[in-house]
Amino acid sequence: MSLHREWAEFIDPRDASRWEIDLTFLASAWKCIYGCGCKGIHGIPVGGCCQAGVFVQVGPDDEEGAEDFKKLSKRVKQLTKDDWDLVDRYRDDWFKERSAGSRHTRVSGGHCVFQNTGEGPTGTIGCAFHVAALRRGEDPLDWKPFTCGLVPFAIDHDDDETTHTLRPYDHEDDWGSGDGEPLDWWCIDAPDAYVSPTPLYRTEEGLLRRVLGHYCSSFALMHLREAGPEAAMEFAYRVQLDDPELGSGLIHDLGAIPGVAGVVLLMQDEESEV
Repeated sequence: MSLHREWAEFIDPRDASRWEIDLTFLASAWKCIYGCGCKGIHGIPVGGCCQAGVFVQVGPDDEEGAEDFKKLSKRVKQLTKDDWDLVDRYRDDWFKERSAGSRHTRVSGGHCVFQNTGEGPTGTIGCAFHVAALRRGEDPLDWKPFTCGLVPFAIDHDDDETTHTLRPYDHEDDWGSGDGEPLDWWCIDAPDAYVSPTPLYRTEEGLLRRVLGHYCSSFALMHLREAGPEAAMEFAYRVQLDDPELGSGLIHDLGAIPGVAGVVLLMQDEESEV
């Protein structure tokens, strides 16, 4: 890990595994600038980061990938001509095997087959799964390949699955480097993408809470560091509205931090008066 970055580490109470989280990136002003400054990984702005396709399943032993493939197979059947430019051509031929047991989305015209370019019948740009989810008022993470939905983050697991690392999706580690450099541009490396007035851990709060579950205590602590104990507890109470058990545990954990316990009691008193 880079020495200039700040990391948080904590233990998953369910299985005693360890999580390492890049706080420096989470506190940054990064935002997706697709459609408003994105240059595209191969120099075609409308292609964004969807020009090379994606591995849905990397091999026969990739159990998580196999589950993701099942999800996508179901979603492909639900896509309509209003969602996907190439639905008639690729609905029954949307993936290929690049190595034994793998499944990778096909590429057509320099883009993933699910990438709408604004010139097709849908009149939309961007991932067809993303378009479909938004048209239905649903979470794009429930439609897109998991790897795509996770961007700008990546998660590493050590060999025995006891340590997990949440970090930025990296140009060199995740796309390759050196001779034959595959990318012309990558937003994580581009100052142009660090323009959000709101820190990343807030703009991607929904994604992070879904991915990390019980680990959202780390984001509450970031609220604490940035804006004080009141902000941390407000965050915890928001979590409690969606997930009472998780929120209660988070409030309990925060209450053990010096300077926060009084805020917990104050908010509990305010609730009891309502």
